[in-house]
Amino acid sequence: MVQQSLETCGMYNLLIKRENNVAKSLSGILGLIEPEVAKTLEYIKTQFPNFTEHGIQHSLRIINYVYSIMSEDLKQNISDVEIFCFIMAAFFHDMGMTLVDVEDKDNQRTNHHLYAYRPIKHFFEKYMQMLVERRRLEKCIIFVSEAHGRSIEELYNDNDFRKIETIEGQVLRYGLLAILLRIGDLMDLEEQRVCEFNMHMNLEYYNNPVSLVHNRRHLDDITYNYSPSKITVSVLTDDREKYKVWSQWLEYLDEEIMYANTHYLIGENSDFFRNYKLPEVIKCVKPSENAKFAVEEIRFQVDDTGALWDIITKSVYTNEFDYIRELIQNAIDATLLKIYLDDKENIEYQSPRSWHCNDKVMIAYSQKEGTLWVEDYGTGMNENELSNYLFKTANSGYKYMKKREFMFPAIAKFGIGFVACLTKADKIQILTQTQSDNGINAEIESKSTIAFIEKNIQRACQGTTVILHVKEKYSFNELKNYVFTYFGCPSVEIDLVDVDTLNIYADGSTVLDESECILQIVEHTEQKRNYGINKILPDYKCLMKMMEILSDEAEIDGTIAKVRNMLNNSFYETDLLERIKAIVNDTVVNEECMSKIRKEVSSQKKIIDEKFKKYPQFLFPIFRNDIHEIVDYKQLILELDDTFNISRIYKDTISNSSRGIIYISSNFVDYNLGIEWRSINAFMFNESKIVKNIVKVSSDTDDSSLFTSNIISLDEIADADYEMNNRLQEQESEDYYEHIVKGEYDEIDDNYGFSYDVILLKDNDFYEIFDVEGEIIEDVIENNDFLRGYKFFNNIAVPDRYKGERFVFGKSELYQDGILLEFNPQCIVPIGVGYVIVNLTAESRLELNVSRHELNNNREIISKWNKRVGCVVQKKVAENCIRVLKENNLDFKIEDLLSQNVEGFFEKECLFNMKDILRELLM
Repeated sequence: MVQQSLETCGMYNLLIKRENNVAKSLSGILGLIEPEVAKTLEYIKTQFPNFTEHGIQHSLRIINYVYSIMSEDLKQNISDVEIFCFIMAAFFHDMGMTLVDVEDKDNQRTNHHLYAYRPIKHFFEKYMQMLVERRRLEKCIIFVSEAHGRSIEELYNDNDFRKIETIEGQVLRYGLLAILLRIGDLMDLEEQRVCEFNMHMNLEYYNNPVSLVHNRRHLDDITYNYSPSKITVSVLTDDREKYKVWSQWLEYLDEEIMYANTHYLIGENSDFFRNYKLPEVIKCVKPSENAKFAVEEIRFQVDDTGALWDIITKSVYTNEFDYIRELIQNAIDATLLKIYLDDKENIEYQSPRSWHCNDKVMIAYSQKEGTLWVEDYGTGMNENELSNYLFKTANSGYKYMKKREFMFPAIAKFGIGFVACLTKADKIQILTQTQSDNGINAEIESKSTIAFIEKNIQRACQGTTVILHVKEKYSFNELKNYVFTYFGCPSVEIDLVDVDTLNIYADGSTVLDESECILQIVEHTEQKRNYGINKILPDYKCLMKMMEILSDEAEIDGTIAKVRNMLNNSFYETDLLERIKAIVNDTVVNEECMSKIRKEVSSQKKIIDEKFKKYPQFLFPIFRNDIHEIVDYKQLILELDDTFNISRIYKDTISNSSRGIIYISSNFVDYNLGIEWRSINAFMFNESKIVKNIVKVSSDTDDSSLFTSNIISLDEIADADYEMNNRLQEQESEDYYEHIVKGEYDEIDDNYGFSYDVILLKDNDFYEIFDVEGEIIEDVIENNDFLRGYKFFNNIAVPDRYKGERFVFGKSELYQDGILLEFNPQCIVPIGVGYVIVNLTAESRLELNVSRHELNNNREIISKWNKRVGCVVQKKVAENCIRVLKENNLDFKIEDLLSQNVEGFFEKECLFNMKDILRELLM
């Protein structure tokens, strides 16, 4: 292009055409100093040869570009003084880079706007001594020049930004001039700012990667048009880094216009600016035809009406590791889908727990680097699937796939996991490959609205790898605890890898490579580890055997004899055995010999322990096992004596026990519905009946020996005094004559007031309270805070001979697709005291809310689940319990089996259905 001069600038000519003395004086000064400015700006290239052109042509283009977007009204509104100060700021805003006495060149380049004041002051002292109001003009020019390098927030909060002065009767607006310079600087996209020949000939000048990208971007295919109504910029680029720079650059330009229109112009008091707006920015950045990458706009949506992902991630995904759960679920889905789509796989049931799956999901984490890998060997994705499945929330990618008689039972919500990832990671990388397509690499950076996609990448295996560079590092143990806690029985084996420990086997260098599968690397390294450990094992086994012999408190001769026998019959020849053999053969059998052996064993243990430390564990698998059975019995009886202590525990049917607790185990699997159920239901019995409480007169009551045979159970616990008096009066009538004859009978009040010991069932637990007066017994039982300290099994002693039996259980667990939910499944079968472990898959799954932690509490959804799944579970467990109770000749009423005090719609619905099922079974 033709070289420009100040005389060709529209804004300068606007000043010249004004015939007042101020305009004539200021335009003359500008004409005089232009050559000096041009010469001085040439030193920037000397100081910073690797940066884009910042000479006089750059300044003149800024002046022209700003003039091109000024409306006719603004051209008339801007004052002579403002035109002068703007042109001066355009001349001097980069001149801080010409200074040769600044030692820190990086800081000078980065903060060159802060050095602009020095050449400005020098020029004013040399050329403008006679200029009226030169100090005020100098101050404004310095402010505007410095403004071009400040952050927009800092600038708009500066008090001088709103400053308006009057010089020679003309207005001088600091903020307006700062805005125009910043916008003009961003508008200079000319290719001539770069010398491509010099870039190739003197490549060493461009060793700064940031500078190189900024230089190269000016060589892209750029189309632009500037007018008072629109600023239009279109860019085609062949490089990812240049794409990022262009996107950010034009975003800055858009932001400048937006801030000016909404934060500055509307705040001005003049009638003109209240109705004036700077032109709209229309921008477009695309990969060129020869680009080796593509871009995908990230539009995470709840539906097609609008983006809500930011709100979701900040209000819903509050758990630190929610995003990891989502990524693992996606990986499990992809693995299972490969089986589902394989015609060679014979799939009989809907539940993936019944499918034959040999693949794994790999989770690898480096605490040192803050990098997380989640890799599967499933179906992989092509470019279209990557866009549809990952960049749109609330849309399970596999939800609508149907190739068999049943739909694929997807567990993940694609998109949601990646929304959560964006709040946790600085960068996300997705490597994926299908069986028939080449590999794809997609990268997303935090706060970016696009994903860069590279096609035809080299990948060693089918499947998908997601790599996250997390913002806040956590320990490997934290990750391990989370995964092992929540992924209790997954449908696909999960292998957790400590990458920092894995790297030890490669002498500290990074083992994981994007082109290789993590599984292959881990298997190779595990073989290496096992080889090293296997060399130590013979010594270790001998050491353990030797330590076992030495721990025996036998006589010295007997111990030495065992040592000799081991030495003579050992299959291995080890250093330890040789050393022990030398001691035994060379030393008289006595205490000294034993001491030497113990010392040698202790020494060898330290040596072997140090050898094992060279082979630390880095692989932690969660196998694809069935959920374990809770107990090994079908039923268990805890027999209680008259003092409510355990007298006997047995697994046979009840014979002559008066009272106690019966535990009934229920186990079943329904792979068609997707239910794996393990439960224990415990019931109290007294006098061959199922009861909810057992009451006796407290042992501290006077003459309590009179009442030891009266251990009762009550429908209403408040009736304890009444029922006990009735029993005692009947007993007194029978024994009256015998007592009178013996002279032992004293007249007793018709109504006793007693203190009681009580065992009761409440809130899915057994409680025992002591010495409670009948008048207040109901109030005490209703006091949950009080009862909390009186759990039955916390207050009784179990005879030593029964301590191996299991009848005390922890918190019930509900897994969905092998993932632990924060939900207590005991309420599903509300009979007796229950303990449950259940895994729900396929058709039996509960619908969750968007957080994926809790149930969807929609009543219609709950009712449908209970009719379809809940009632199946209830009937199977109830049938089993009723059968066992009848086998033990225990009578019961429906009310005695059911739990009480349920809260919540789900719990009430289960209780209501349970009543109906029990009525049906007992008809």
